[in-house]
Amino acid sequence: MRIEVKRAVAVSPDEAWEVVSDPCAIGSLSDAVIVHELEEGSTPGVGTRYRVLLRVGPVPVGGNVEIIEFEKAREMSWTTLTGVDHRLRLRLREHPDGGSWLIIRFSYDSPGVLGSLVDVVSFPVVRGTIQELLDEIVERLESRP
Repeated sequence: MRIEVKRAVAVSPDEAWEVVSDPCAIGSLSDAVIVHELEEGSTPGVGTRYRVLLRVGPVPVGGNVEIIEFEKAREMSWTTLTGVDHRLRLRLREHPDGGSWLIIRFSYDSPGVLGSLVDVVSFPVVRGTIQELLDEIVERLESRP
């Protein structure tokens, strides 16, 4: 399943990057997204690994991920190494009216024979969670001094 959510935000891509370039900081914005460093004190960048869980109802699902793209003030993405297969891509683009576009793309694929059914049933909840995460990021960015 693929989800894309997008919002204009009234800060530059460089300013937005300060908040969105750290997966742990992103996780701290939402009760539904749990992010932990796998290696204490690691710096976000290509190859850095995290434990990422997404609450789908009462159950947190996810696994270990690795950052595979990290382009300052532009793009960060991770993919799973273990657990439920998913990929997150966070993009920043200049908005023609000033500020930035903040775009989150999230795809996931539940394992097993019933995986496709699970994906369809969980889609509204997962989409809502990703939308809420985007809203939380925008709120944090626009409330900064």
